[in-house]
Amino acid sequence: MIPAPDKQERRGTPEAELFHVADWPMHYMLAIDRQHVHNMAKILKPFDCSPLMWRVVSVLSDQDGRSVAELAETTVIERSNLSRLLDAMEEDGLVTRSHGVEDKRQTMVYVTTKGRSLFERSLPAVLGYYQIFLADISPPEMTVLMKVIRTIKRNVMEFDARPDEDEAP
Repeated sequence: MIPAPDKQERRGTPEAELFHVADWPMHYMLAIDRQHVHNMAKILKPFDCSPLMWRVVSVLSDQDGRSVAELAETTVIERSNLSRLLDAMEEDGLVTRSHGVEDKRQTMVYVTTKGRSLFERSLPAVLGYYQIFLADISPPEMTVLMKVIRTIKRNVMEFDARPDEDEAP
């Protein structure tokens, strides 16, 4: 029988010894997002709506008339994917697009009556799901959670805005 290598030999560098996936917040965020998208697909299926479509109609129902760039940022959908999604949603009568009033180069997106109806009909199911997954989180815990998530988001965004360096920090 071959003896098991010691911990240092198995893990590699001293830095690798300090890294454990179970301690990495991004691991949990990605796992939560993947399961959330799966759950939303199940919830929205009776409404013939995908999670991405729901993101668009919910954002536009909250504030109608957004530029494609702003909509991509708010819905966290890549612009190329959003463009294809908007094509399909426009064909289904859920949204309309037009040129901006102040800047004709800008494309503005608006939710239609049919799109708003989809949002309003599906909202109770989505809110019911949200109540289930947030059930054990108190309002003070939710406040702290949102503060931490916003801080992580800001830090990640600021990292991207830094000038490129030859090496990572």
